[in-house]
Parts: sequence; C-alpha cells; structure tokens
Amino acid sequence: MGSVDRSEPATGFVQDRHVGSDVVFLHAELGDHLEAAFGKQHPAVASMCNNLALMHKSLGDTDAAAALYKEALDCYRVVVGEEHASTATAACNLALLIRDTDAARLQEAQALLEGAL
Repeated sequence: MGSVDRSEPATGFVQDRHVGSDVVFLHAELGDHLEAAFGKQHPAVASMCNNLALMHKSLGDTDAAAALYKEALDCYRVVVGEEHASTATAACNLALLIRDTDAARLQEAQALLEGAL
C-alpha cells in the first residue's frame, strides 16, 4: 500500500458527507498494520486497499482511489490469480472509476471489464 500517501486523511468532501476524516486515517493505519503483519502480497492487504479506495472515491478523492484500486488489482492478480472473483471485482472497480473520471482512458476501462468476465 505504499503508492499512496496516507499520512494525511482525505479532505474536501469529508465534512460535507458527515464522515470524519479520522475514519479514513484509521482505515489507512489498519492497512499499514495488515501489511506489516502479512506482507504486501496477501489477500487481506488487497482487500484493505480496495476498501480504502472505495472510501476515497466516496469522498471525492479519485486520484487516491485509482491508485489504491490498481494496487488491490495487482495484488489480487499475484495472490489469487486472474480467474478469482476478487480479481474480477477489483478490475471492475478500477474500470468503473476510470470510466467515470477519464474519458480518454475508456479503452483501458473496457479492457479491464472484458478481462473480468
């Protein structure tokens, strides 16, 4: 989970959505503990990346969300393989974020979705 700076919680939409920034920070801190306990290549770490990405996306921080979804997808590919449902879910999550935020990358999003089938 080293590709995203988690030293500061997401800002901006946090107050508007009635979600304390402490939640994002604590979730990221938990991810650090999982990574320390299991290593970077473990399903629990991939799941934590995916969950943290979802939180960042819901708070409007799509750059952090994209990096974390990519990290989750890469990890799942290594630890459970291309054919696993968790890998497909991570690919779909990243593809849908790309589709919604970067029209120039629609072919990449389509390839991710097709690969998840």
